[in-house]
Amino acid sequence: MFRSAILWGLVGWSVSGCFYGGGRGDDAIDPVDARAVDAGGSVVDAPIDAPEVTCPSGYTRGGTSCYRVHAATSLMAWLDAQRTCEVDDAHLVVVTDDDESARVRQLAGSSAFWVGASDHAIEGTFRHVTGASVVFAPWSGGEPSNSGNREDCVAYPAGSSQWSDRPCSEELRVVCEYDAIPLAAPPLWCDTDAPATCGTCGNDCGVDPCVAQACVVPPPNCPVGYVFNSDTSSCFRLATTAATWQNAETDCEDDTFQNIGSHLAVVESLTERDYVKTLTSGSFWIGLSDHDSEGTFRWVTGAAPVLADWAVNEPNDDFNTEDCGEYRGGAGLRNDRTCNLAQRYVCEWDGTPAATAASQTWCDTSLATDCGACGNACPSGQPCLAQYCQPACPPGYAAAIGSCYRTVTTPVSWQAAEAACETESFMGVAAHLVVAGSVDERVYLDAQMSGGFWIGLSDHDSEGVFRWVTGAALTYTDWVGAEPNNDFNTEDCGEYRETTDRWNDRTCSATQQYVCEWDGVAPATGGSQTWCNTDTDGNCGTCGNSCVPVVQGCVAQRCQNL
Repeated sequence: MFRSAILWGLVGWSVSGCFYGGGRGDDAIDPVDARAVDAGGSVVDAPIDAPEVTCPSGYTRGGTSCYRVHAATSLMAWLDAQRTCEVDDAHLVVVTDDDESARVRQLAGSSAFWVGASDHAIEGTFRHVTGASVVFAPWSGGEPSNSGNREDCVAYPAGSSQWSDRPCSEELRVVCEYDAIPLAAPPLWCDTDAPATCGTCGNDCGVDPCVAQACVVPPPNCPVGYVFNSDTSSCFRLATTAATWQNAETDCEDDTFQNIGSHLAVVESLTERDYVKTLTSGSFWIGLSDHDSEGTFRWVTGAAPVLADWAVNEPNDDFNTEDCGEYRGGAGLRNDRTCNLAQRYVCEWDGTPAATAASQTWCDTSLATDCGACGNACPSGQPCLAQYCQPACPPGYAAAIGSCYRTVTTPVSWQAAEAACETESFMGVAAHLVVAGSVDERVYLDAQMSGGFWIGLSDHDSEGVFRWVTGAALTYTDWVGAEPNNDFNTEDCGEYRETTDRWNDRTCSATQQYVCEWDGVAPATGGSQTWCNTDTDGNCGTCGNSCVPVVQGCVAQRCQNL
């Protein structure tokens, strides 16, 4: 393979620390083509006819060069594309005039494809892979822009006759050129935009190659519970417990390794997409949202998306409620979805922290009653706290995570606890036993309570169908092990169990501490609710059976002997 005949220094240019020492000195210059280098380092036409080249198999002659366009399905990152060309002793196409530009665009069709030029070595100074300066440069208006400080490689966008600089990790079509001109040196690409640059340009990438513009350093190991994927140089964990998008991100960020937290998966290549989809079937959350600006999706790391992998007509913000990104089951493409849906998710540790870690303020930009700085104001009297509009609270209640809580350590039965909570009204609405419907609440309550405590959960109305005291069905579950198990056919009430900090069903007449919640949502039937025992034939009043006259009165959940 032609590799070391011309070094960067042969074209009148060098970079301190980026010199590859395997080439020959200046006294070893060979006349390799009808193009020559002038004193200023520019390529000029030499006063001789271009030599005839013999095209390798699979290449098509055009002018004085040979070209090969790889299949439209073979999309690659810039450096992978260059390495693919090198297999044929060729290189990514070097476009030097309008005729060649028209020729290669005709060969490539309407697809976007890479050009063999980059500013890897010096930011803003583009050179061809042969080491020659870029003289013919049909940049599109506003280009090169180095958008996001991460665009070091040159491409023809789809259907365009002009260049654009693009992130080198983007996967585009490959056009190789064979012209018997060797590369400047075995490519040692340096990332001029990042403090951790590649190889001899300042820092060592370790055993991993310098891929595209970034040094990709595989971690020596992964956080506990994570699996390392060598193709993406990241660590991944599938969470099989369903959670809302915000709770999923918080859970990922709790996994700290080498003082850096994880985050929901940031999927920026087809390789990574295909890998994470092997971890689970069905839909799952990824770290994408338009929380900060409606319609502008960004990753939890703060980066703008590069890979466009949306399903047809997505994102569509259906019913003005969809702010969070998922990979949808079935088609396996991205979709925007309501963030409070509970589903599985994939965490990723790649050494890049989330933009603001677990303290990030997630605002739902689709709601009219939204969080202040995110575009809409909370209702009067409700300050913006985290992702919630925080209500004002009754006296004796603590404000947290969008609701109001009061802890009671006096042990009573479940019914007595609920009745006590319902006696406390504020703004015309009664409190109730806590509706613990998220990981956020579990974490908060666990920090407030020592030991088990009642929550507002029961299957009084229909055996085996647990509902909250507000009448709401469960959208989030936190049962421990094989619970609920209705042990001895007597357990109708929900608690957080002391030993596990997870839900358990328990006999309602047991006595323990409890937590009241005021969230502006009234209990289903207020303090007069008649709790019925769905486990006995002799049931209570309006719940289906009558107590035995005279000797039994309807008390709490059971027929009580008088």
